[in-house]
Amino acid sequence: MGLINLNIVERWKSASRAYYIPPAARGVKPFTPEGTDLTIWLYEVESTKGTKYCAIVFIAKQSKPLFHNVYSSKSSRDHHIKDIIKERKSFVGTL
Repeated sequence: MGLINLNIVERWKSASRAYYIPPAARGVKPFTPEGTDLTIWLYEVESTKGTKYCAIVFIAKQSKPLFHNVYSSKSSRDHHIKDIIKERKSFVGTL
């Protein structure tokens, strides 16, 4: 039992960014806003309830994302991403 848990933990520790990128976002080219160390994937997923607007944001060279959110509208996603970029620019500027 302990060996199985250890294997799961070791696999999780060695997970790369690709592990956190869902299939729907794998064809999307990420972008890095100027003046930040963010890497952002914006993508859309069609569902029976309509289009879902998604964003995945990584900081610097981290493997695990800062967040991976689903939004009900493109404007709400874009607004949140602009806020994150603005906050990160002000933080990076203080380093």
